[in-house]
Amino acid sequence: MTQDQWYSNKQLFEMMQSLTTKMAELQLEMAQTTILIRDYNGLRQKITDCEKALEGTHGKEIGGQNMYGYIFGVLCLIISAAAVIVKGVM
Repeated sequence: MTQDQWYSNKQLFEMMQSLTTKMAELQLEMAQTTILIRDYNGLRQKITDCEKALEGTHGKEIGGQNMYGYIFGVLCLIISAAAVIVKGVM
């Protein structure tokens, strides 16, 4: 080994092997992270869809409850009209 050489060939080879192993591990972790992010995004979309569906059914329930008021109002109007007609005939 000369004075200018910092590492021996064996040391350089071992460093390259270590670097290759660490890069393979990092690549595996990145793939797992990508899968987790994809799954999270899918879950987030499902939650959003469920929230929209719940808001839709809640709106239908509110509309149905309001409909009873209209039905009651029409029935009262019919009864009032019938009472006026019956009173006018007698």
